Amino acid sequence: MNESSAHGEKIRQWLAERESEISKRKVQEERKDKGSQVWFSRYFHQGRLRHWVLIIEGTKYELKQEKEKSSDKFIFRVKKEGSWTAALAKRNAALKEKYRPEVSDGYRKKYICLIGWTRLSSSKLKSIADDIFKQFGTYHLLWNNCQTILQEFSDKILDDTALDYPWFREHTRTEYQQHQKPPRPPIEMTMEQNQLQQQILRETNSQERAHQIRHDMQMQQMIIQLQTQRDTGMNAAQMQLATNPALNDPGLIALNPILLQNITTV
Repeated sequence: MNESSAHGEKIRQWLAERESEISKRKVQEERKDKGSQVWFSRYFHQGRLRHWVLIIEGTKYELKQEKEKSSDKFIFRVKKEGSWTAALAKRNAALKEKYRPEVSDGYRKKYICLIGWTRLSSSKLKSIADDIFKQFGTYHLLWNNCQTILQEFSDKILDDTALDYPWFREHTRTEYQQHQKPPRPPIEMTMEQNQLQQQILRETNSQERAHQIRHDMQMQQMIIQLQTQRDTGMNAAQMQLATNPALNDPGLIALNPILLQNITTV
């Protein structure tokens, strides 16, 4: 078996493992006899972890900074999430298509997973949230934050836990998270891909260099034209700008301060 075939076999094995892990979670997510499902949402922006949220019956539970000038004020907000049904549908679609439980919006991503069930009523959940926040104290980015308060909240409300609970509570990657990324290809395949990328980059750079040379020649030609019309007055320069398409490109003018100086001093 050659390296390409071996890597293909690893990919097929990875897909089978992913399907198995996803199937286990689908079984749990369809359970309706354990109480209300407790969902965990991790929000990332440009690859950096930004925020944690728990969602129960479409209601968000989160530590939130108050929108005031004094940025040191926080609340434990309990709010109905109107877009939760749509977000869960997007997450399920991504799980089916990309094997990742995510909701993606450009550089922003939310990873959503089930962590357990609760039989408490919404009023009781709100009361527990209020009691926990009274003891919250001063916010600290590292050890008293949106994560710690939700972990304490989960300790008091969960009647049973799901497969991904350790990921939420102990920051421990489950087998599901371990298989998020497919196997890396052999080093020989990687080197071949890198060589192709470098070849493309060299060709692209050559094209960009040729474009830059043409751009510089156009700039010099425009400067000469403007300098020769210096004695003819503003109207002639304005006419030149109006009739020459290249001179009408604000991008070319803005990127060349010498040209801009000549235009403004004619």
